[in-house]
Amino acid sequence: MEQQALLSGTLKEDVDGCLVGVMDDGREMILIFPSGSHATDSGVTLPKGTNFATDTQISVGGGVMDSTVSIDQCPTTKAAFLIQDSDL
Repeated sequence: MEQQALLSGTLKEDVDGCLVGVMDDGREMILIFPSGSHATDSGVTLPKGTNFATDTQISVGGGVMDSTVSIDQCPTTKAAFLIQDSDL
């Protein structure tokens, strides 16, 4: 995993139904949310109650994981970003 201070982009649902962060340059990263997060009709709610709606800007701390990591039903052709921001 490559540690990075911040991922900023737009929260989107991709064609596979995975929540991704879309950067300004168009790159997509599958987002791995902290344990205890749950999907909602409009996005995701994190354990401390922070809500992220799809099609909104997000900024989260964490790191990039190798794209060969298996993530539930999400394809492994995209890099994954493990969210580790303790303030969320």
